[in-house]
Amino acid sequence: MLTFNQEKDFKQYLIDNFESIFNCNFVGQEVKVKTKRIDLVGETDDGIYIIEVKPRIIDKATIKQLESYMENYKTSKRIYGIAIAPKISLSLDHSIIPPNITLKTLPDVAFDKCSLLIVVPKEIKAELVKLAKKDNRSLSNYIVNMIKINLSK
Repeated sequence: MLTFNQEKDFKQYLIDNFESIFNCNFVGQEVKVKTKRIDLVGETDDGIYIIEVKPRIIDKATIKQLESYMENYKTSKRIYGIAIAPKISLSLDHSIIPPNITLKTLPDVAFDKCSLLIVVPKEIKAELVKLAKKDNRSLSNYIVNMIKINLSK
């Protein structure tokens, strides 16, 4: 099991082992396309490989993001996409994946840090921001503290 603390460490591992993982030559990282940045780019005589790295899971949003990068990358070569992560979402509808996009998993990869995505309506967020300021905390710190308190009950 390979364990990483941050996504950047995972990316560096992928760069260090690029040819064996992706079967192409490393071209660059954080390659700018319009206002966005592609995680990794590889190349063979056959084409360009746009690689989207996810630290946890490949989902529908990952596919859409990869498609956007591929549409905006300028080259005369054929473009392929690769989404790579430890897992693929069980809810991902594989019929939406174009034939020039490949999903690649590294099941022996893990991250030490735990992350949690919390989506709240704007009205509730405004109230949370007020409470966080009153408590002299950032919004994320305030929410994490609320979760810790509730988990300990």
